Amino acid sequence: MKQRNKLISHTKKSPLGDLGGFDNYIDNFIRKEKQEQVNPYLATRVLAKLEEYDETAVIVPIWKKIAVAASFVLVIAAGFGLGSFVQGEKEYISININDAQLENLNFYTLMDHE
Repeated sequence: MKQRNKLISHTKKSPLGDLGGFDNYIDNFIRKEKQEQVNPYLATRVLAKLEEYDETAVIVPIWKKIAVAASFVLVIAAGFGLGSFVQGEKEYISININDAQLENLNFYTLMDHE
């Protein structure tokens, strides 16, 4: 018990000195928050309101569906149209790569290193 009182008295002292009752204010605030009663029916009320909310499927008019599909077709057609405007010299470059020079696989193929 003596150890506990010593610990409590040690924690009551602020390293900044007397803060003008600020420590007491904080202690009183915490004590009041602990004493506050919680409404036991709060969760029930919230769940009841959530159940009242009828989640029905939203019916989208057919003209909106057609408009979305038409916009996709229009964008794709515009992409093809803009791509056909690109003109230039089509020059194909062949690239010959020797894979053996890119990565030395001798380490994996030689049996001497086992």
